[in-house]
Amino acid sequence: MIGWVLFRSESASMAGQLLATMFTWRRGPAMPGFATLLVALGVLGWICWAMPNTSELRHEWRLPGRVSLALLYTVCVLVLYSGSPSPFLYFQF
Repeated sequence: MIGWVLFRSESASMAGQLLATMFTWRRGPAMPGFATLLVALGVLGWICWAMPNTSELRHEWRLPGRVSLALLYTVCVLVLYSGSPSPFLYFQF
């Protein structure tokens, strides 16, 4: 973000003002849904703590699982390549 500010600012003073605004704490209205966010983070944190690590998982892939993952991968690749080409992002640069 800092690089973007420096790249897009029209002057050094504008860049300084934007950076000061980005890194200055201002009291504002409460974020809607903050309590829900805290509860969701707590639940997800507990799930991550309670589940086994990847080194503790048993990696025994049976044939239906392998075929399902291969088909899912193939579908994802086909979806990515079936879309129309997007123009280069900085074509006016």
